[in-house]
Amino acid sequence: MKTLIPYLTPGLLGGFLTMLIIYFRQKSLFSSSRPRTNFDFAVSKNVWRDVEIWAKEEKYKLKAQSEKERLYQRNSGCLLIRQDVDRVHIEAWLSFGIFSTGGDVAIDETVLLMSRRYRNVVVRRFNSLLTKLESSLRMKDDYKTRTCLKDFTTDKDIWDGVEHWAKTEKFKLKKRSENERIYKKNSKFWTDLIDPCIPTGLSAGLVFCLLIHQNDDKVHVEAWVESGAFTIAADEADMLRKKRWKDNAEQINRLLISLGSLETISSV
Repeated sequence: MKTLIPYLTPGLLGGFLTMLIIYFRQKSLFSSSRPRTNFDFAVSKNVWRDVEIWAKEEKYKLKAQSEKERLYQRNSGCLLIRQDVDRVHIEAWLSFGIFSTGGDVAIDETVLLMSRRYRNVVVRRFNSLLTKLESSLRMKDDYKTRTCLKDFTTDKDIWDGVEHWAKTEKFKLKKRSENERIYKKNSKFWTDLIDPCIPTGLSAGLVFCLLIHQNDDKVHVEAWVESGAFTIAADEADMLRKKRWKDNAEQINRLLISLGSLETISSV
C-alpha cells in the first residue's frame, strides 16, 4: 500500500489542477453572462394542462412545483413557469453546475462554441412551448451550420491550384465531384475548447472543413467545424479561440490569393 502513495499523489494532484484550470477558464467565459432569459405575457386560460402536454412531448421532467409555479428540466435546459391569474412569467436557462461560476446561463447569451449549438436546440423547444401557450413572443434561433467565406469570379480552372494549396497547408481531401471539393484538417488546437454540453471525446475530435465549388467562372468557398453529429459555422469567432481562427483564416487567404480573388477574409 505504501508503494502506491508516491504514484497516486501526482495523479490526484494532476486531477485537481485540471479541475482548477477548467473552473477558471469557464469563469472567465461566463463572467459577463446574464443568469436567465425572461419572458412575460398575458393569457386568458389556465396554462398548466398545456404545459404538461408540452413537457411530455419534449421530455422535460417536473423537478419542483407550488400552487403558482413549476420547474422543469431536461439535461442542462431548465424552465421556470409561473402563472398569476392572467399573467405568465417564464425563465429559461442552461445549468452547468461546477463548470460555471453561478451555474445558470441565459439561453440567449453568447457563450461557448458548442454551447451555442446546444442552446439553440433548447430555444426551439422553448418556442414550441410559447406556441402552445398562444403567446406571440418568440426567441430567435440564430444557429447556422456553415460560413460563406467568399464568392468571386475567375477565368481559369482552379483545381490544380487548389490541390497544390491543400498539399502545402496539409489539408486532406474529404469528398470530391466534378465541380466541388471538400477538404478537412484535424487540429489539436480545437481540443482546448472545453464545453460542458458535449463529452470530452467529442471535443477532442473537432475538424476544420473547407468547401470549394466552381461553376464556369464563379467560385464559392464555405467553411465549418465538425465534431461527430455537430456542425458549427466557422465564423462564430466570439466562441472560437482567436489564435486558431487567425491561423485558419491566413491559410484560406493564401488559397484565395492563389486562385485570383481580389478580396480576402478577416482573421480577427
